[in-house]
Amino acid sequence: MPVEHETLTKTGKELKSLNKKKAIRLKCFNCSGWSQKDVKECKTTDCKLYPYRMSENPNSGVQRAKDIKSYCTWCLNTNVHDVKKCVDFSCPIWPFRRGSITDRSREGIVSITDEF
Repeated sequence: MPVEHETLTKTGKELKSLNKKKAIRLKCFNCSGWSQKDVKECKTTDCKLYPYRMSENPNSGVQRAKDIKSYCTWCLNTNVHDVKKCVDFSCPIWPFRRGSITDRSREGIVSITDEF
């Protein structure tokens, strides 16, 4: 189910309706400097988001959630229990970093207080 989230895009912050698949794709664009060619030709094959970069679904939703959480753990250089402390609110995968979305976050924009 999509969640409304203010995220960083090529043109600045925008409110987007994101599901995990769209959020990963947007994160890959962000990582590549908004270059579709660089996303397609990405050499970072050890990235947990790599299999999803072209909007493909090679794994189940459960595995996708685990891979997002694993990526966030790597990004924060921390253990799994600390992903909830992430403060990069403009990251497209931020609402999905804990593996699931709360019912409150589905109702509208995820707020800082909803997650902490």
